[in-house]
Amino acid sequence: MPWSFTPFQIASAIFGFALDIVFVTFVLKRNLHRNLICFFIYVMILVPRGFIWFYIAHTPLFRTLPAFYFYWLTELILSLLRLATITEICLRALRPYPAIRGFAWRLLSAVGLLLLLWTAHFTLQNLPKPRYYVTAGMQGLELTQAALLLTLLAFGIYYQIHLPPLYRWVLIGICFYSAVQVGNYALGRITLQPSYSLFNYIEVYSFTVSEFVWTWALWRSSPARIELPATAPQAVYDQFSPVIHDRLRTMNDRLARFVAGETADTRTPAQ
Repeated sequence: MPWSFTPFQIASAIFGFALDIVFVTFVLKRNLHRNLICFFIYVMILVPRGFIWFYIAHTPLFRTLPAFYFYWLTELILSLLRLATITEICLRALRPYPAIRGFAWRLLSAVGLLLLLWTAHFTLQNLPKPRYYVTAGMQGLELTQAALLLTLLAFGIYYQIHLPPLYRWVLIGICFYSAVQVGNYALGRITLQPSYSLFNYIEVYSFTVSEFVWTWALWRSSPARIELPATAPQAVYDQFSPVIHDRLRTMNDRLARFVAGETADTRTPAQ
């Protein structure tokens, strides 16, 4: 049975495919595999998967169980890769800051673990209904990503952590898409026919916005490898920390004696 398309659907498909091609071109041109390995893998899976799914969605395979599993398994893989991208950027951003790196990792790990446990619990509650537990699990993963990103951005602003513009825009794109999907998956659970529904359009076009942001960021970035500020190895900090501590303590003792002596002089009556 031939499929009919509206002019809006044709224009959207052409724009989406063109954006995919431009996006992949900039990813390869900017050697993203040297800076963000997880995000590079994400893009290399994302774009072919989009073309494959577009083909499946316009064939008799669309209503089959294998197509259902293909869509949601690849969606799960892509969601986990976005989570891995957030982790990789955290590692790279916090590497030059050993003083706060441990606290930041404990905070982010606690937030992520609590949300993942809540996701597992919420998914198991909806297990008898396949569409419900799939959307519940994906909603929990998107909420985890959005919460981790907001925590990381707030932490970075408070401690003035240097973050290269490309990293920042990648995180903003992921955060926007995840935040929209948190609400959209709730809509998906009450949508009887997801294809060509409001749920479907919100998912597609919110991702298009994120992809446009990533493409723009890659276009603005330098082809050279992004380098974070150079810092000394951790062993150097460990070597000099006791010395600095002792000198500061000595200076503090001298200041204390000086203040005590000056106070005593002022209290001594004049002869």
